[in-house]
Amino acid sequence: GMKPDDSLPLDEDLLRPDLFVYDLVYNLKTTKLVTAAKKKGGKAVTGTGMLLYQGVRAFELWTGTTAPVEDMRQALLESIKI
Repeated sequence: GMKPDDSLPLDEDLLRPDLFVYDLVYNLKTTKLVTAAKKKGGKAVTGTGMLLYQGVRAFELWTGTTAPVEDMRQALLESIKI
């Protein structure tokens, strides 16, 4: 579900409260999969944290300095329009 109108990538009946769903999509504030998993009582997140910390690690490798994680997080969240 990279776009808001994409269909759910699996049968919603497969989702249960004991599952943790990690949807690697990072260009949306939420996805149909994350919404459906939470609706079923499970925990779910999008891939924004993964994207953020890939950037943090790359910044630190390239610059040799500590990354401004909160500034990077804010910029990422502001860039996600939908």
